[in-house]
Amino acid sequence: MKRNIASRLNHVALLLIASAAFAAVAEDEPVTVDDELDPAEWGIHNSCISLNRIRAVRVKSDHVVFLELYGGKKVMMTFTRPCRGLKYNGYIHSTRTKDLCAKFDSIRVIERGNVCLIDSLEPVIELDDTQLDNES
Repeated sequence: MKRNIASRLNHVALLLIASAAFAAVAEDEPVTVDDELDPAEWGIHNSCISLNRIRAVRVKSDHVVFLELYGGKKVMMTFTRPCRGLKYNGYIHSTRTKDLCAKFDSIRVIERGNVCLIDSLEPVIELDDTQLDNES
């Protein structure tokens, strides 16, 4: 019983930390990433990722988009400013290369027409229940 309560408290603590991270992104505050994390392991090189690595795109908000990669990894894409209407209207991306690059590429929101510059591409690590249990 005590282990179950401790496990639930760990889940709540991690949810609060994740919520704070998303709030920081939503408020355009910097979110730090572990310095030992190597973006190359996610296929991110020079702030670019090959479009061929992207399996699916999930729009979280006008600030954050998650790129689901082949192999199960995820990348968080953020914009230099809020990309109004992105979540509900969708977007168009065109490029002359086969890469999606931060600080260089942008997307255009369908119907609204606003252009949003990609600010960053950051690796995402998701913890499963066994990893959470090992922390306690």
